[in-house]
Amino acid sequence: MIEIKGLSKNYGSVKALQPLNLRLSVGKTHVCLGSSGCGKSTLLRLICGLIEPTEGEVIINGKKVSTSSQRKTALNIGYVIQEGGLFPHLTAKENIELAAKVNGWNKINIKKRRSYLMELMTMKESLLEKFPKQLSGGQRQRFSLMRALMLDPEIILMDEPLGALDPVVRSHLQIELKDIFEKLNKTVVMVTHDVWEGAFLGDTISLFDQGQLLQHGKFSDLMTSPANSFVSSFLKAQWPPKEVMEWL
Repeated sequence: MIEIKGLSKNYGSVKALQPLNLRLSVGKTHVCLGSSGCGKSTLLRLICGLIEPTEGEVIINGKKVSTSSQRKTALNIGYVIQEGGLFPHLTAKENIELAAKVNGWNKINIKKRRSYLMELMTMKESLLEKFPKQLSGGQRQRFSLMRALMLDPEIILMDEPLGALDPVVRSHLQIELKDIFEKLNKTVVMVTHDVWEGAFLGDTISLFDQGQLLQHGKFSDLMTSPANSFVSSFLKAQWPPKEVMEWL
């Protein structure tokens, strides 16, 4: 369980995240929607303890998160940043094994976990010795998720993980991610600008604007009972134009 109590973050006079109260259930996928600069990525950084809140707290499984305890918190959280963030000077294999080696895993356990993740992602062993620049965008994202899953954390944070991919690859990965999330039963908090991606992957949706949480609930709730006109207009902004709908 992730409990967010009175959480806010200011940078000088800029209110990146206004006071927020939220409970995110275990084993569910929670999607944060909103325009750029609305506080979504700030929330992820606060959840994993990369930055300190101005006010309030994040509690994970009864323990308060802070920057001083960030290393211990990180062991239980996998983080996939925008465009994957693989280290360019390391091979795919070295990238996904890095956290396990730093935390003292032996070679047998590392290989066992890596093999499991490769099978989960349906990835070929021949790709392990390639560097990120030699991989396709979809392959890089899969290895980035594998790296985040290597320590078998309870929580996965994903910041626009599919944003840089072309539509066809993105569509395939959305389907794969949904299947993986259901198999692993992880608690996932995912940031995206894509309304339909959020609707497809999210058990719950949190819609933000200018650092404020406007509405939280199932996608169907936001569609049928929007909290205000911004919620309604944001959700409808990505609908195909009327001419396209008529053509379909």
